[in-house]
This record gives sequence, C-alpha cells and structure tokens, in this order.
Amino acid sequence: MFHVGQLVVCVDDSMARGASPFPGAHMARRGTIYTVRAIISFPIRDVFLFEELNNEHLVPEYFGAEPGFATERFRPLSDSRLAIFRQMLAPIPEHEPA
Repeated sequence: MFHVGQLVVCVDDSMARGASPFPGAHMARRGTIYTVRAIISFPIRDVFLFEELNNEHLVPEYFGAEPGFATERFRPLSDSRLAIFRQMLAPIPEHEPA
C-alpha cells in the first residue's frame, strides 16, 4: 500500500497536540503533506520516517532507532488528486486581444 518516495497526508496529529512522549521531536501536523523516507516494521505496527521531519537526534533516547510515525495516521495521495492542484497552480496562458 505505501512505498518509499510516496507522498502522504497526515489525517491525525493527536500526538502532536498532546504531551509528546519524545521531548524535542519534530511532529507531524494534520493536513500537511510528507514524503516517505523509510517504512520500519515493528511487531505492533509499521511506522514512517519522513524526508521533511528528521528526528535522528532522538536515536540515543529511543532504543537506538529514530522514532517514526504510525502509518494509520496518514493517507496516500494519488497522482489524480495531485493533478487537480497542479492544474490550479499552472500558469494561465495569455490570450492576445482580438
């Protein structure tokens, strides 16, 4: 379902709004788009690491691994959905007066 390099959007940032279990962590925000840097599988869940959010500074405090973000808090962005926004951002061609 998910793959490295994919764009995803955060749909649940409840961890960012509460007391963080990782003081000093860069947290995901609802509605923000992120690029998957890695997908790590743990026995209880899979987590993402993102290009835009680097928490490597927490490796010593977090069992020797960078803390990630639970995949269930994100939804994939499809190319067809992104195409709508790309069209909105495309320059409008100028028409010569008749």
